[in-house]
Amino acid sequence: MTAKVTIVLDQANDVPTVPSSALGTAQADGSYRLSVVDANGQVEQRTVTVGLNNKVTAQIDSGLAVGDRIVARSSATATPVATASKTGGAGGPPMGMGL
Repeated sequence: MTAKVTIVLDQANDVPTVPSSALGTAQADGSYRLSVVDANGQVEQRTVTVGLNNKVTAQIDSGLAVGDRIVARSSATATPVATASKTGGAGGPPMGMGL
């Protein structure tokens, strides 16, 4: 007999999230720099603070609004890979860490 057990250590619902892979390396103060596409289609760098991060999805505490478009890495032809969105509830991924 086997069993699959998931233990949720923490959870956040209805918060802006981005793929963890878009974060890169943390700065000395723990914040991250994200490439964000502005209203004119230009890529700008923004400093964001991260809350929960399960290495797949990261909660953004500040520096990014729902609907902002981010890019995975800066390049001459930046391609948006995700849109900051609110997740949670029945349809969103859990922000918990399973063991």
